[in-house]
Amino acid sequence: MVTGGILITWIGLKFLGDGNLANGVEKLLGNNRQHLNAIGRPGAPIPFGTLFTGMLLINIYYWGMEQYIVQQSLAARNLAESQKGISLACVGKLFAPLLLNVPGLIALQLYPGIENTTQVFPKMVTGTLPPVITGLIAAIVFGGALSTFNAGLNSIGTLFTMNLYKPWLEKKK
Repeated sequence: MVTGGILITWIGLKFLGDGNLANGVEKLLGNNRQHLNAIGRPGAPIPFGTLFTGMLLINIYYWGMEQYIVQQSLAARNLAESQKGISLACVGKLFAPLLLNVPGLIALQLYPGIENTTQVFPKMVTGTLPPVITGLIAAIVFGGALSTFNAGLNSIGTLFTMNLYKPWLEKKK
């Protein structure tokens, strides 16, 4: 997935710069500068203070109590391995703006008429990437969806077994 995100960003910047990566970055940073302002403006739909209140709480929940992450941490061989895995996941989270926001900013430059934000990713993939890489991205997205589905089934199975079935068996004895 990281490779796919990097490919979309890199090829999208080259496409934006007419084959030149540096020109693409220059166009990205030069046009529509209001989209590069992370603080926002007064009356924005999501105020800047939300980062320190609501979003902070959501992220603490996600990283500290989300079933998939906790279960994977608890399944590690030892504490050191668990800490390394969570640290690696946190480093990966730092690259999220590069892999998620920059392609959106590129799409804003390339396709200014897009009103439905759900069309940005498909438009970027089909409009900028060569067919071979488009197939690779489709496989990555499908694999990610299956991986999330499997993790959900694993968590549901664990919750059912440990919280419902095991206590039921103990009552029968």
